[in-house]
Amino acid sequence: MFGKLDFHKLNLDIQSKLESDFDSLDINNAKDKEMLQIHEIYLASKNVVEKTNPESNNPQLRFNPINSDIYLMFDWLGKKPSDYLIEPVSLNEIDLQDLLENLNLSFSDGIELTDVAEMDVQLEYLIDCYLSLKK
Repeated sequence: MFGKLDFHKLNLDIQSKLESDFDSLDINNAKDKEMLQIHEIYLASKNVVEKTNPESNNPQLRFNPINSDIYLMFDWLGKKPSDYLIEPVSLNEIDLQDLLENLNLSFSDGIELTDVAEMDVQLEYLIDCYLSLKK
């Protein structure tokens, strides 16, 4: 399912997940590596949302498929892009030619990806971002 995303809810979930992950750490026994890993995925997630949110100054819908930050964000949250839909859109309502032009995708983009689930999440998110920008 595709549609317009609730970026506010996504941002709130990212912030909540950061707080939850840090709260669950035993600060006395936590390793710097663990804290750094949590902070890095948090920053990567915030960066993805900032770059793709249509309300930002210059949203970017083009991501190198090798960049797995989109997939890592949703994996970390334990969610899917469809969990953040506020306005579902049926496939017959999507102008596929305009979508492909705006996302600047080609069939060769996904060739280097070996993980189909990762590619599915990235494409679903980018299509939802496109639809959020168009509405």
